[in-house]
Amino acid sequence: MQQGCCILAPLGIKISAPMSDNIYPYELTQLLTKSKSIFLVDLRTPFEYESDHLKGAVCARISTAADVKRLERLIPKGAIPILYCSTGSKSKMISSIMQHDGVACKVLVGGLTYFSTMVNSFRIYITREQSYFVM
Repeated sequence: MQQGCCILAPLGIKISAPMSDNIYPYELTQLLTKSKSIFLVDLRTPFEYESDHLKGAVCARISTAADVKRLERLIPKGAIPILYCSTGSKSKMISSIMQHDGVACKVLVGGLTYFSTMVNSFRIYITREQSYFVM
């Protein structure tokens, strides 16, 4: 398989596109405090979303290519979409499809699990609208 080629078996799609841009927890905290032009997308189940999520994130359950197209239409013009799931795997897959469609986006490295560990470990407090992390 060529570098940059990705088979997205669950969605029945094969693409050859650049891999997604990653964003690390620290970088995300910086963006959350400085930028209002981000669009947080939680790709976990509604149950997981309700138990904890980043404040302001939309819950986007993706199971088909049509769901990805629907998500792409929701992104506000000029916003930076940042995708996250529990560990980052699903986000990478969805990001690859979106980038193939010409939609630039970022993936939270390690997902919400890693983000919450980093926030709790280093006591990073995010101040825009009181708190971004809801637990």
